[in-house]
Amino acid sequence: LDDILIPANTISEGLKKLKDVLSLFKKYDVTLQLPKCTFFKEKLDYLGREISQDGIRPGSKKVRAVAEMMPPANLKQVRQFLGLSGYFRKFIKNYASIVSPITKLLKKNVPFQWVEDQQRSMDVIKEILTGKPVLKVFDPSLDTELHTDASKDGFGGVLLQNHEGVLHPVGYFSKQTSAEQKFYHSYELEALAVVLALRFFRVYLLGIKFKVVTDCNALRTTISKKDLIPRISRWWVELQDYQYEVVYRPGSRMGHVDALSRNSISQDKSNIVNLINLTEEDWVTAVQSKDETLNLIMRTLASGDAKGPNKSYFDNYVLKRGRLYRKVDHQLKWVVPKSSRWLICKLNHDDVGHLGCEKTIDRIKQNYWFTGMRKFVKKYVSACLNCLYTKMPSGKMAGLLHPIEKKAVPFDTIHIDHLGPFVKTRKRNTHLFVIVDAFTKFTFLEAVKSTSAKQCIKVLKTFIYIFGA
Repeated sequence: LDDILIPANTISEGLKKLKDVLSLFKKYDVTLQLPKCTFFKEKLDYLGREISQDGIRPGSKKVRAVAEMMPPANLKQVRQFLGLSGYFRKFIKNYASIVSPITKLLKKNVPFQWVEDQQRSMDVIKEILTGKPVLKVFDPSLDTELHTDASKDGFGGVLLQNHEGVLHPVGYFSKQTSAEQKFYHSYELEALAVVLALRFFRVYLLGIKFKVVTDCNALRTTISKKDLIPRISRWWVELQDYQYEVVYRPGSRMGHVDALSRNSISQDKSNIVNLINLTEEDWVTAVQSKDETLNLIMRTLASGDAKGPNKSYFDNYVLKRGRLYRKVDHQLKWVVPKSSRWLICKLNHDDVGHLGCEKTIDRIKQNYWFTGMRKFVKKYVSACLNCLYTKMPSGKMAGLLHPIEKKAVPFDTIHIDHLGPFVKTRKRNTHLFVIVDAFTKFTFLEAVKSTSAKQCIKVLKTFIYIFGA
């Protein structure tokens, strides 16, 4: 950047600062182009934003460009619109959800079709930007609150500060959930919303005390819990950089951030011609068609070439009515692609009463098959939050310890073990045979060639010859 901004509260202060700056320019031979200079402006456009005493707004030139933009006719123009509107995403509540119909056009294998949903999203963006919403400038000396919320569709956050008893927004945060995050527990989604919002507003919040306001009451006690699943633990370690207090607020009072995490555009049901009821077979066909590995197997089976490395495909798989099956004990099971394993586990564990690991595996085996099923299901069930919180351990209770009684007499009780292996010595010794007296803590060391019983007996005989039986 080669721009110089000189802020001032009064004309006289501005003249004094201007004189000092121009003196430095003259001293170091810095030249200015007078036609590009402006003086004593009450507002100006800088870096695409309009700066004034009222705060920061989107710059008028950028807003005009959005307002006059025609609907995109191809993917390149879609990216141009998203790049321009994304520049102001911190001014727009629920930006990620609003432009979701447009961003879907950028996904692989999605045909370009600019229809009513996309046009509605574009019109909403234009209306918001041309209205020039004002955000307050962040002041680290004011009381600060971060409000967060989450849903299966996205995450939302608002950074607010107390200006004369009234909370004003400083910035907005919104982000869509990934395919994997949609299946997170609601508690995990709320925790991740806090983490993502803190990452987004990190430059504002580091080094100051602030409140995190959420509608998830369980988050308040998370820090005091001794046992957390690894994912939550990693997130909470990341939050140790901040000085914050978690405050619970009912969901009915969190509508401003709830709108950021959910799609605020209502669907026009009058345009729906018919409803399609997908069967289990239709779902299997859809998910298998998106997996590259399964597509390769299906193409090989369809070709009929069973020679060489392809023979194993014909031995283990069957292609039937466009669906891939696995041969298991003379039965055919649907092959589940890697991306759908979580959903299968959810359907056969969470949605049927949180069965145990073996019962969940038995249910899945009735219709499905995928590589490493037992290991994956065991990991899924062991990380289930509902099971961890509500289920009591089954089987026999752990018994009491029975410590060995140790008399206050030397060599009444001894402890023995091997230490090593070490680098082999000239005498071919690789380990140390260690004997420790339980009462006096006297330690006896002897180098041995191996950990065999023969070597142990040899050292023990030597020990008894020296100290007696």
